[in-house]
Amino acid sequence: MFARGFSAPRLLLSVMLLGAALASSAAAQEFSGPFFPAADEASAGGSVATAKTDHGAAAVDVWLIDARRAGCTPHGPAPELVFWRYESGNWAPATSAQFIAESKPDQPTCFWVHGNRISTWEANYDGWTMRQRLNEATAGRPVRFVIWSWPSGQIRGQLRDVREKALRADDGAYPLAWVVKQLPRDHEVGLVGFSYGARLISGSLHILGQWSAAEEVRPKVTVTSAQSSSATAAEPPRRRAVLMAAAMDDYAFAEGAHNGLALSQVETMFVFVNNSDRALKWYRRLWGRGGPEALGYVGACGHLGPDGEHLREFDCTCHIGSEHDWQSFVYSPLLMGQTASALFPAK
Repeated sequence: MFARGFSAPRLLLSVMLLGAALASSAAAQEFSGPFFPAADEASAGGSVATAKTDHGAAAVDVWLIDARRAGCTPHGPAPELVFWRYESGNWAPATSAQFIAESKPDQPTCFWVHGNRISTWEANYDGWTMRQRLNEATAGRPVRFVIWSWPSGQIRGQLRDVREKALRADDGAYPLAWVVKQLPRDHEVGLVGFSYGARLISGSLHILGQWSAAEEVRPKVTVTSAQSSSATAAEPPRRRAVLMAAAMDDYAFAEGAHNGLALSQVETMFVFVNNSDRALKWYRRLWGRGGPEALGYVGACGHLGPDGEHLREFDCTCHIGSEHDWQSFVYSPLLMGQTASALFPAK
């Protein structure tokens, strides 16, 4: 029943993280550019036309950043990213300079980072669903929504897949950190991720912490008009993060740990904890026996230091149950309300 050299729990980990996490569409394929069929937004609970009518054009300020070919170049040059912007019912090519220049102090930028086994097409489709639900939870507050697409497409071998994607999520932290770093410090930035997407976000925040602590390792960029802000390096960045079913080590935020500087880069780190998650239950077997539990399964542990006050946890076990599915969060009014409040608190 089980392949040679694999214990039952380790195979179950593979099945849960890859199969139960997100149901893959049999028809999903990789595309050279984003694709947005007219029916997608309607299936997500609304339409582009309706959103424009109800909340104005700013409510449909949606971008897609493709990081699937970015590679891993920590402390190196700008990563290889492809920018797209949704305009007049279609995706249009854009540039990083345009993305940075159009950041507004009165309009938060929210990054959505998907989980494992998601194709380019699915990242786009699911991102629009998340954008629609977040729009409802924020009562139509103008938000620049960014779909972050990273290389999580399925590869052969279940255990190989979950291990490889854990490494890709770690490597993928740099491109996201680079983009966030270009935005003015006094502009609101929200980051919300599911499963390995939460892992990627945490890694990116840690890298931002490293850059803040050591100026010599910050990427050299040309200062744009958008960065000519009244904010100074001494002022804390206006960033907030929400981690759903986080597939990362429970001690990652502890002082001296691999993401130990992440909490210093946010006003709020909101973590959903579900100790019935049937996928995260086996996270401790990811690299063999005796590994750490998952943050999304038991919550944070270890000494968090002075920045530990930025961490907030919410036990969603009774609301999610055993599912490891981003839609369980997105279609829960309560949990999306918690997400919206954490990302964009009332002024």
